[in-house]
Amino acid sequence: MRLRLPSRRKLFRYGATTLVALLAVGFFFSDRDPPELLSFELNRTSVSAQDPAPQLSFTGRITDVRGVTEAELQCRSDDQSRLLIYIAMAGGDRNRVSFGEVSGSFGWAGRWSGTSYDLSFEGLGKLPPDIKPTSCRWFAKLSDLVGNEAFIDTGVTLEIRS
Repeated sequence: MRLRLPSRRKLFRYGATTLVALLAVGFFFSDRDPPELLSFELNRTSVSAQDPAPQLSFTGRITDVRGVTEAELQCRSDDQSRLLIYIAMAGGDRNRVSFGEVSGSFGWAGRWSGTSYDLSFEGLGKLPPDIKPTSCRWFAKLSDLVGNEAFIDTGVTLEIRS
């Protein structure tokens, strides 16, 4: 049995298609820029733990060329996360935002709109009544589809007074 090769025209077409596909994959994965946090704001930077229902609202915006796959904001004090805002990018809770103490339980407190390339989020953070007084600084931990990651100091602080 003799093996028959495709014609020159078909070989050229297969080669060109393979080359274009390799260039496209190379271009897609050549992105080295992590997601950007364009804005993050709290309506209050100081909250009293003595309030009957201490709370604050938050808003922000994130963009990325390849699509955000993970987004969370951590309020850190002494190199430990105290509070966390988690933005669900996939699954049954997609387009929802949770807020809570790291050691406690989280509640779905907000939503995000847009696409994974450009999203705006908002929510209401209800602090537990037994929260301890602290002062912390918000950082954003972001990653995208091709593995670029960023840990961004937002410059926003929060003080929980007794």
